[in-house]
Amino acid sequence: MGEFCENTLNMKNKEYMLVNQTLLEELSNGGFFEKNDFYIYFVCSCPKIQIIPEKFKFIEHTAYFYFKIWNKDNYSIEELKWKFDEEISLTSKYPYNELTLTNQNHETHTNFSTLFYNKFAEKTLDFEVLYIGQSFGKDGCRNVDQRLLSHSTLQKIYSEILLNDPNKEIWLLLLSFDEPYQYILLTNKSKQMDSKNWVENRKAGNSIPLNQRINYTEAALINYFKPEYNEKFKENFPDPNHKSYTSCFEYNMDRIGFELITGPDFPINLYSKEIKSDYYHTGIYSLEDLKRKYMIFDYGNLLDK
Repeated sequence: MGEFCENTLNMKNKEYMLVNQTLLEELSNGGFFEKNDFYIYFVCSCPKIQIIPEKFKFIEHTAYFYFKIWNKDNYSIEELKWKFDEEISLTSKYPYNELTLTNQNHETHTNFSTLFYNKFAEKTLDFEVLYIGQSFGKDGCRNVDQRLLSHSTLQKIYSEILLNDPNKEIWLLLLSFDEPYQYILLTNKSKQMDSKNWVENRKAGNSIPLNQRINYTEAALINYFKPEYNEKFKENFPDPNHKSYTSCFEYNMDRIGFELITGPDFPINLYSKEIKSDYYHTGIYSLEDLKRKYMIFDYGNLLDK
């Protein structure tokens, strides 16, 4: 296949949502995850955000919110202005990580301070990627809430953050992915490819099972961000010895990759010690060199026999 073209299989996220443990449990109890396919999740940290309720004011259809943005044992105070058609009031109780807005009809809306700030502030927060995992179990599909509500690594992260940096918060970024899109880069020998070979190229990507597409996407994301709490795939991806995505080699993919977009409407800027903060990340990984390496190795084995 590679003689005539280069065949790339790419996974792109279609939806994303940011939740904390409280929201995760509420959505789980309401059956939300039974109808949604969030197979990949990020465990992230960001600065602790607290609303300052006593500083809130409403003047001429404009609400003025004030937040504490923590950085270790110091904090800055940020102002956020938002236009409203009617007058609102604000209430919040310690530890001020939630705020409730009430209008003149006594209708209320409650939100977490972090989510509210990140949605409306001009300068959005940066979320450090600490761990990447998936909820696609060995026995088939598994809802992400079932995985995270009993996740040992997540509990370890909670306890270590609370001990070492209590002015940070832990948030969970849940991701769903479209069917893979495939693109074929034609070479100067492509004119030798007949229609049958073209169809076979197109079929190859669709033949890779969903669980293996999720497996390689998780592995590629781990290799890209290299999160602190991940071990597997950080340094050795792609690898033909990893059985979790062998179909990529069996169906002669030349490259596999991902696109991760978490913005711009509700921007979630992701970073790690290896990667700069942004809401757009992409990675492409070549399988061609690995296939060639193992073909030579196998040929050597035949000669030995």
